[in-house]
Amino acid sequence: MRRTLGTVLVSMLLLPAMAFGQAPDPGQLDRLYLKSGLADLVDQIPAGVQAGFAQAFGQDPSSSLTQQQQKIIHARIPLAYSSEDMRPGIIDVLAAKLTAADVASVMEWLDSPLGRKCTALESAAAAPEALQAMQAYADELQQSPPPSERVALLGQLAQAVKAAENAVEVVINTQLAVAAGISAMLPAEQRKPLDVIRNEIERYRPQITAAMQNQTAIAFLYTYRDLNADEIQQYINFALSDVGVRYHAAASDGIQQALTAGSLKLGAMISEIIQATEGQSDI
Repeated sequence: MRRTLGTVLVSMLLLPAMAFGQAPDPGQLDRLYLKSGLADLVDQIPAGVQAGFAQAFGQDPSSSLTQQQQKIIHARIPLAYSSEDMRPGIIDVLAAKLTAADVASVMEWLDSPLGRKCTALESAAAAPEALQAMQAYADELQQSPPPSERVALLGQLAQAVKAAENAVEVVINTQLAVAAGISAMLPAEQRKPLDVIRNEIERYRPQITAAMQNQTAIAFLYTYRDLNADEIQQYINFALSDVGVRYHAAASDGIQQALTAGSLKLGAMISEIIQATEGQSDI
């Protein structure tokens, strides 16, 4: 039977819903954001950026930023990466990339006994007070290395949930923000476009990735130290399932986009700070 132009257009409009499933509602996404630990992770991003910023300039005594400027920038970082500003963007990415059925499946995992246990371990490890404990644990590993099988198993988990990739993006976006802020204060003919600055930083991605993979390995050994091999494998199975892959890819994309937006804000703040403090010496 011939189809009229009207019915064809209606079919085209319905195709996304038929192909990809019903979109999740805001309530579903809010519960996912909180239950998954994404909210806790986002809350810790400012501290992570501050630590990276302090480390970078602590290793570079020839920095063009004065100590006063560094202190002010360090204090302003939470404003650029506030959870209130980052949350909507991450939610939007989750909404665009996941169906209501996907969210329901992820919530089923998160509500399971093992899912709740994993989320609790992740939230505890992300807390600021866990940093010293994790460092002490890393020192213990030097004296008593874990079994290679456990290291390999947790390495599979880290790869599945894109842990090192997200850590690399934090470092790169922090460096991008600082470099962009400094560039903005140069004479017009010396300024570099943002894409040029990013390309220069990207040259160091292999070294940054290697460092983050090492830190991630230690972090995963610490975070999941109370899980047995079977529990870790179950987590990997979920992460590598179709819905698990879609969820972690969406969460990773959302975090990376939020980090990029935060880095642009920080870059603008750095420019303002440099301009406001120009000519002032450290006391």
